[in-house]
Amino acid sequence: MRVYIPHLAHEYRVETDTKRLHQDMKLPNRCVGAIIIRAASVWPYKIVMGLLQRLIENDELNVRPHTPVTSIDDGAKDEVATVRTSRGEI
Repeated sequence: MRVYIPHLAHEYRVETDTKRLHQDMKLPNRCVGAIIIRAASVWPYKIVMGLLQRLIENDELNVRPHTPVTSIDDGAKDEVATVRTSRGEI
């Protein structure tokens, strides 16, 4: 890697510790090495909850739990659907 792409080599690390590969990284026993790069994990639930929290805190969204939907009108020619609840229409 250092020979072919030296400008990226500092971002990668070669891991050959089989204990780390098999136990920590959950790779199969036949794996004897891996190239490690920095990465991120995305938790969709946390992203959505974080966005909802910001919207609610900034009074940009009003969430009314336990509000039953009484009907939905979604005509073929309509651009949006009308949702009727016990508290009104949206």
